[in-house]
Amino acid sequence: MFMSLRKYATYFSMSKEERSGMKVKLEAKDFEKSANMKSVFLSASPVLVNEVSRFYQTLKDSLVKFLREKEAREEEKKQEFEDLSKEEVKD
Repeated sequence: MFMSLRKYATYFSMSKEERSGMKVKLEAKDFEKSANMKSVFLSASPVLVNEVSRFYQTLKDSLVKFLREKEAREEEKKQEFEDLSKEEVKD
């Protein structure tokens, strides 16, 4: 998560001319790396604390899964394009 914040901070520290046409792309590895940034949730109920912790872990896992699937689809499209390009060169 920290890496994604760092990417955004770098992006917004650039001038408008530098970032025109640029996009900040989040990747699954950004969320898999351990960050020293932690959040604190306090409650008198240990059950609620566990539920909140589980919710955020599930959210993170779902996001990583989504990004991995997206990366796989992009890789497939890239591979298909390369295959089509090779076929056109042969013809």
